[in-house]
This record gives sequence, structure tokens and C-alpha cells, in this order.
Amino acid sequence: MKCLRQCLLILSPLYILWVVGCSTTPTPIAKPQSFFLPHSLENYQSAGRVLLVTPDQKVPGELAFSLSGNLELRLQILVPIIGTLVYEIRANSDQFMILDFKENKYLLDENVSHTRHQWLGVDISLLELSWVVWGRMPQEEFKQRQGQRLSSKNLKFTTENAVFFVTLGANGILERMVKVVEGVEEYDVTVGKYQEVEGKIYPRVIQIVSPHKQSKLRLVMNDITPQISVLPALTFLPSEGMTPYRDE
Repeated sequence: MKCLRQCLLILSPLYILWVVGCSTTPTPIAKPQSFFLPHSLENYQSAGRVLLVTPDQKVPGELAFSLSGNLELRLQILVPIIGTLVYEIRANSDQFMILDFKENKYLLDENVSHTRHQWLGVDISLLELSWVVWGRMPQEEFKQRQGQRLSSKNLKFTTENAVFFVTLGANGILERMVKVVEGVEEYDVTVGKYQEVEGKIYPRVIQIVSPHKQSKLRLVMNDITPQISVLPALTFLPSEGMTPYRDE
């Protein structure tokens, strides 16, 4: 898979300078929380930094991220400091799209396990991503998935094709989540830090890693705007002049 390999030459030096200049240490969250949301998922938007690593590529940059309550994702990677959009992922329950502005190519495919593996390096669904982005899940969803409390800090629940093991941090919400499919680990999620926004706390540093660490998605959420009433409509039309991407 060829995807933004040349962008690394442009992005990496700027990214290093940008990280050094922009790193901050958020105030630790002391008050206890609950892993269970009292409501269903809502719209979520943030900005920050991102690093996408697969066996074929390493793409760092600025991040613009939005995830709606009905699970529509837009993840944009921009050149640090300059702000030029170079890469975008759009997805809903049915479709998965890559827009490669550096190569001026695009991919549009079904949002299924194989597609996610190829382009993200791990199979994480939009629903699973929503649990991580919020650091918790609606209690009704936990019950529907045969959720069990194994200990004071360890939970287990299942979906149709996978088993999930969750470790809660000192603040009572998600610190680690492991997805296991047919006895084999699919990915390992860790949340490094939390931050308080509008009286609630949200993950700041999220890392999703494949079993042998060949693939990684690291998200640093600096500016979070939760519970937005309306997000821009998601479309699956490529930009003018883009041609379909074909793996070589």
C-alpha cells in the first residue's frame, strides 16, 4: 500500500518543532468518575495532533477530528504550522473513504474489517472508537453486551464478533481497552491523560496499537468541543480532479 510516503519528508521536521513548542501539561483530574455515561453518545469535535503508523507509512500532523452521535467520522491530517490539508478519513456505518491530497487520489470502499485493517492497520469500528473518544460507554450498551465487572477496576463485555477487556484508571474511567477476536488480540488502546472540559472529563492522549506494534494511531486531543448541536454534513464525493487510488 502506497499512501503519503512522500509527505513524511515534509511533515516530520515541522512536526518535531511544533510538538516541542505546543506541548502542555493539563491539570490532573482528581474527582472520581463513572465508566457509564448517563446518556447516549453525542456529537464531539476536537483539534490536536495525530500520528498514523502502518507497515507502509508514517504520517504525523495536526488533527481536526469530529465524530457524531450517529457515528459519522471525519479525521483530517494537516501539515504542522502551515495547516495544509494532506489526508482525510471519512466513514459512516456503510462507507469508508480516504482522500489523499498529496497524491491527489482517493479510495471509497465498504466500512468493513478488511478495509479498516488495510488503511488503519487495526480493525476498530466507529462504535469502538466512540467508546475510546469519550473514555466510557452508555450503561445500557454495557448491559446489552453482557457486561461483567471482574473486579473494582476490570470490566468485560462482548459484541457479536469480539470480547473486550477494560481496565479503569484511578479516576474510574477507561485507562486501557483490549479487543480480542477468536482468542487473538486485535488491538490495545491506552488513554494516557484526561482533561476537564465544561465540567466533564475527556481523554487527551489516546493510543491504539496492533499486537506486534506494527501499526499505531496516536491522537492528542487539545481542543475539545463536546455536545455540538450540529456537525457539517458528511459526504463521500472526492475533490475535483482526484482519481481512484489503486494499491500497487
